[in-house]
Amino acid sequence: MSLDRFLAVVYPIQCVHIRTQSNSIKAVLCVWIVLLLGNLPLFMLSRVVQGSAEGSNSSCVTNYCTYKYLVVEIEDSNLVTDNKEFGKVFFTLFFLFGYFIPLVIICALYIGLIYRLRCRKIVQLKQSAESRRSQKRVTTLVITVVIIFGLSWLPLHVVFLFQYYSEDPNTTLFRVIQIVCNCLAYGNSCVNPIFYAFLSMNFRKAFIDLLHGRRQPAGMNPTKLTTANINRNITQDCDNLLQISASHRRSTNIVSPTQELALSEHVYDGSVEKTDQ
Repeated sequence: MSLDRFLAVVYPIQCVHIRTQSNSIKAVLCVWIVLLLGNLPLFMLSRVVQGSAEGSNSSCVTNYCTYKYLVVEIEDSNLVTDNKEFGKVFFTLFFLFGYFIPLVIICALYIGLIYRLRCRKIVQLKQSAESRRSQKRVTTLVITVVIIFGLSWLPLHVVFLFQYYSEDPNTTLFRVIQIVCNCLAYGNSCVNPIFYAFLSMNFRKAFIDLLHGRRQPAGMNPTKLTTANINRNITQDCDNLLQISASHRRSTNIVSPTQELALSEHVYDGSVEKTDQ
């Protein structure tokens, strides 16, 4: 999604024929296939083991599911303990490829997006109040998205690294913290759709109307916020922007701030909120 927003703002004309519904479906399918294949070894090699719930000296035993190479059997016992050496490599790579590198990429794309919104190559007139409000909303959205992702996943990675780089954190409190961090990390995927939806003015209005039992005005398309319609409107807006830009370059070489908002609104809203011309 970060890449999609970046392309929509920085390269709107060049990518208008790439960012289509069919290509979006293909991209989603490819991501799912790669992730499923990447996690297949974990699924095939996971097993339920018995381990001490309060450390190696405790008689309290608990059953839990784990990757078979992350544990080793204790001699003269059916219990297992953490495989520290393999765990260090496994969770260090997990931290790098599952958190640090994606976070760096997200930050880089959003920094480029904000820079593009603030530093247009086309000579501008003095920014209107609406233009400044739009840029402020986009900046707020970007910062919030990055913070939510970072705070949701960081605790879990810290717990994993602490588990295998420390001596023996295998206590009840540590297991509770681990479960909470897992819920926090996976909850990020649940929060994102709600977060993006309620930042959309169209969605908020439709949601309020739904709560009050109001019907949509006659002639309004109920599928207005679907991906297909969003991409279609983006295409139309890009074509209009291209025509406007060409016309102004031939005359005054200036594009009005209001016209420039046509694309930046897509980034903030996650939908199409057209600016009054």
